Amino acid sequence: MRKALLIILLLLSFDFMAQDARIEAGLMYNFAINTEWPVNKTTGDFVIVIVGKAKVESFLKTLAKTKKINNRPIVIKKVNAISEIKNCHILFFSKSMKAILPEAITYAKKNKVMLITEGFGRTKKGAGISFTITSGTSDFTLKTSYDINPDALAKYGLKANNKLLNLGTISK
Repeated sequence: MRKALLIILLLLSFDFMAQDARIEAGLMYNFAINTEWPVNKTTGDFVIVIVGKAKVESFLKTLAKTKKINNRPIVIKKVNAISEIKNCHILFFSKSMKAILPEAITYAKKNKVMLITEGFGRTKKGAGISFTITSGTSDFTLKTSYDINPDALAKYGLKANNKLLNLGTISK
């Protein structure tokens, strides 16, 4: 009986992780279309770079096949280190890569890039946006949400519109 319960719980957690990654991909798309970008970032392909391993990668690639950002194709690239990045608009790294946050912040400021990560407190350390998982109020569900730091985004030369600010949790 315990073994069966454990298997059911594991299957449910895998389903949530896939659903979570799908939601993160959709949110990233919405972040991109609801942000004012610097003039030098308004032409050519819209590039999203993922540093390290992230479940969201396959969902972003699927999204990129059918969507555009301001009539521009979306290109998803994967790298293993910040030093490998040539050009991008969004730089994403998962919570497992938290050690690169200082280097990513420096890169984002210098290159006018939206820095997105996962985990609580990352926006207070300088990330523009950070995905968080919170529990539902009474039904024991988990939900994906995000913290957003408009001051950090401004340092990166970006301005999120009110829709993004109102739907996320403001962090400073």
